[in-house]
Amino acid sequence: MKRKFVWFLVTFLLLVGFAPGIVKAVTLDELKESKTLTIKSVPLKSAYEVSDVLLELYSDIFDEFWVSNCNDDLTECDVIGTNSETHRNEVIISDLKLIYQYDPDIKAVIENLVSRLTKTAYLVNDIDYFRWLPYSVDSTNNVSLASFSLELKKEMEYNNFYIDFRLGDSFPYYTSNGGISVFSYDDTIYYYDSNPLMVYYDHLFYIDSDSTDVKSTIEARLSTIADNYTVSNTLKTVREHLIELFTDWYNFNSDYYIAEGFLTVSDFINGKMNDSVLAEDAEYAHLKNYLDEEVYMVEVPFADASEQSIASLIIPVKDSTKVTDFSTYVSNDPASGISISTDSVIPIDTLIKVYKITSGEDYEKIVRLLNDENVEIFDLKLFSKSLNQNITRLDDGTFEVKIPINESFKDKDLVVYFLKEDNTFEEYQVTIKDNYAIFYTDHFSIYTLAIKPEIATSGEPNPKTFDGITFYGIIGIISLLGLSGTCIYFKKDLIKS
Repeated sequence: MKRKFVWFLVTFLLLVGFAPGIVKAVTLDELKESKTLTIKSVPLKSAYEVSDVLLELYSDIFDEFWVSNCNDDLTECDVIGTNSETHRNEVIISDLKLIYQYDPDIKAVIENLVSRLTKTAYLVNDIDYFRWLPYSVDSTNNVSLASFSLELKKEMEYNNFYIDFRLGDSFPYYTSNGGISVFSYDDTIYYYDSNPLMVYYDHLFYIDSDSTDVKSTIEARLSTIADNYTVSNTLKTVREHLIELFTDWYNFNSDYYIAEGFLTVSDFINGKMNDSVLAEDAEYAHLKNYLDEEVYMVEVPFADASEQSIASLIIPVKDSTKVTDFSTYVSNDPASGISISTDSVIPIDTLIKVYKITSGEDYEKIVRLLNDENVEIFDLKLFSKSLNQNITRLDDGTFEVKIPINESFKDKDLVVYFLKEDNTFEEYQVTIKDNYAIFYTDHFSIYTLAIKPEIATSGEPNPKTFDGITFYGIIGIISLLGLSGTCIYFKKDLIKS
C-alpha cells in the first residue's frame, strides 16, 4: 500500500463536519410542502457547496443529499436525496427555494480579511500545539488546529470567527490540519472555500541555547500552560526513529516497494533518508538538519480527564531567539468592535461573544436604577470550543475590555457599571485611548457604559434629575405645610366658636 494512500486514509478518517448555523428543525413532509429552506450562510458559489452545507444542516432529513439544476444565483435548485424513512429510495424536490440568512456587514468584514491572507499554510508554534493536543482527539467538540495558530489569528486581526478546517493529518514529526475552510460567526457561515488552507506544526520544541538539563527545560516551558504534561527521553535519535518507521512501512508494503525497485529494506531506508528525498517531502523536509538529535516524548492527558493520554514526539532545539511563552490572548468582535485581551492562560480558541442589550427586562431595570437612558449595555461572554463551555471568571489575572466610543460619549468622562444582585452598582474605572473606553475585570457578565455623573461642590454626585431622597423631602415639606394649614383652620374655627 502506498504511503500516500495511508495519508489519504488517515485524512479521510479525520474528516469532520463544520457544524454550521443552527436552523429550525424541519421534516421531510414540511420540506416537500413548503419547498423552501433557510440557510444561515452567505450565498454559496457552486452546487457542490450547496449540497455540502445542506447535508450538514439537514442531515436529520437525508442520509445523502445533493442538488442540481440550480439557477445562476443558487437560490433555486432541484434536490435529490435518500432517506431511511423512504427505504433509501430517491426523493426528488424540484425548484427548492433557498433563503440565505446573514449579516451583510459581517460578510464585508470577513471577505476583507480573507482577501488579505498571505499564505496557504500557517504555522502553529510549539506551546500552542500542546495547548491544542488534549482536545485533538475529541470529535464531539471538533476543535481545529487552525483555531490555535497565532500566526493565522494575527492575519485575521484576532477577529472572533470560528475557523473550521475539514481535514487532518499526523506523522511522528509533522502534524497538519486543513482542507476545505469554513469561517463562521454567530452560527452563520460567512466564508466557504474548497481550496486547501493548511496549518501545521513541525514538532521542533525550542529551548534556551544554554540549557543543560533538556528534560527539565522542556517541562518548565510546558508548565506555563499546564502541570500535567509528562516528558521523557526516548534515548533514540531522529535518524533511529525514522529507520524504525521506514522499516515498518517496508514490511507492511514490501510487495509494492519491491515492485518500485527497493529489493531490500536497507535500499528503501537509504532512499528515504537521502537528503534530496527528505527535502522534497513536506512532512520530513525540516528534519534534514536534526537527524542526529535526541528525541523526547511528551504525554498529554485527554481533555475529558480520562486516564488515557496522547503522546507526541518532539525534537528539542537550543535556540533562545525562537523560545516563546504564552502570548497575550486577544479576541475582537467584528459586529460591536469590542475587544478583550488577557495575559492569563485560557484556551486560545476562546472567542468573545457580544450581545448588545437595547430592550427587555435587564435594559429597563438598569436604565431605571441609573436614571439615565444615554447608556450602552452589553452582555459579554467568552466561549471556548475546546472546553465546550463559557469562561466566566479568571482565578488569577484580569481581562482588558475595549469598547468603541460612540458620538454621544466623545470627550466625556465615562464609567462602566456592573449591576450586583442587591441592585447596587459596582463601578469600574475607565480610561480613554484611541477612541476606546478601556476597563479591567476578572469576570464576564452584563456591563453598562455611561457618562460619569458630575460631582457637586459637596463632593457628592450631582444627579441629572431629583432622586428618591429629594422626592421624599418634597413630599415631607408638602405634608408639613398641609398639616400646618389644617391646624390654622381648626384654630380659627375654635376661636369663632
